[in-house]
Amino acid sequence: MDREALATRESRPPMLRCAASMRPIRRLSAWLPLCGGLALIALAARQGPGATLLVALPGAMLVLGGGRSLLVPDRTAPAHTALGAVLTLMLALPLGWIGGLPFGIGAAALGAIAFIASRWLSIRQEPALEDVPAPPPT
Repeated sequence: MDREALATRESRPPMLRCAASMRPIRRLSAWLPLCGGLALIALAARQGPGATLLVALPGAMLVLGGGRSLLVPDRTAPAHTALGAVLTLMLALPLGWIGGLPFGIGAAALGAIAFIASRWLSIRQEPALEDVPAPPPT
């Protein structure tokens, strides 16, 4: 990097530096909770009003957290996504009781995938430290 580009990058606030370095479409970690939340809401709607009421809050948090991570990447969006994922995992047993065992297992799987994706997203959004070398890409 030349000095001018480095000076421009360092003059931005840390949140803008982090947001500018991420490409919206290539963030699989933001698409997973978004699509998982939509799938969870759609599957719950097929199971009846009880399952729909249980899934409304965690599904909405997954959809909004994933969408927010795509549109405006900031540091609080992964926290909202992780909270929605934990709520989905907590409600997997009642959802399995209401909608059947496959629905409960599917809800638990969607919650676990969304939780892992939110953690991955929060790690990628963290700005690099100056004294620590960047890890090699895998």
